Amino acid sequence: PIPQVSRISLPGPPAAGRGEPEAEAPEQEKPTLKTSKKVKGKKLVVKVRVLADNQSPVTGQVELTEGKKLYALKTLNNGKKKLVVKGLKKGFHSVKLTFLGNDLVKKRAKTLSFSIG
Repeated sequence: PIPQVSRISLPGPPAAGRGEPEAEAPEQEKPTLKTSKKVKGKKLVVKVRVLADNQSPVTGQVELTEGKKLYALKTLNNGKKKLVVKGLKKGFHSVKLTFLGNDLVKKRAKTLSFSIG
């Protein structure tokens, strides 16, 4: 009876079947967004670097938005990108920098706040 129990507790084909879809679609990695911002007059310069354990360099696109207004949509170059927004109005701004994700890396957003003038 003991050998039969060990065979029943270790079924081969179902476990192998469960493993196959995971191999095709691995779980997406949560990225890290490293940013720096500078305000020069009415211009905002944001440098972004996207890092992930499972992809180096990270590929994909980043966008910079304020409310519903899209200021920039750029493709990463070697995991990095510089975004420049010109002609901003005086006052307080809160923009959202979003890495749009890819097959291996999840979408991630970061809010940046600054003042013009």
